[in-house]
Amino acid sequence: MSFDWKNYLHLAEHLPATTCRGGVEARLRTSISRAYYAVFCQARNNLLSEGKSLSGMDQHQSVIAMLHESGDGLKRKIATELGRLRRNRNKADYDDDIDNVAFMQQVSMTWAASIQKDLQQAWK
Repeated sequence: MSFDWKNYLHLAEHLPATTCRGGVEARLRTSISRAYYAVFCQARNNLLSEGKSLSGMDQHQSVIAMLHESGDGLKRKIATELGRLRRNRNKADYDDDIDNVAFMQQVSMTWAASIQKDLQQAWK
């Protein structure tokens, strides 16, 4: 059975409230990252199911570009929001200092939930 990428979004929703030795910031950063991968992988798989080819070094940028260039307004919206969420994920995964990571996590969760709804609508 293949992995259901929506489970990453469920995990991302609950991570901030859990306790572990890594601390609050680590949980918030991980939540942002998992939220991004939840919707990125769903978008990627939807494109693959249409027969699209994602060869190349940067599949993340390829997915966003394909959605943006699709000509479909909803897919273009997904591309824009996915690009924003990717920037937050990159900050969470690579930047040593983030101002107001809690706010960034909340915004990221809102974007991811919106993208997930749009993905379901775009690939009915």
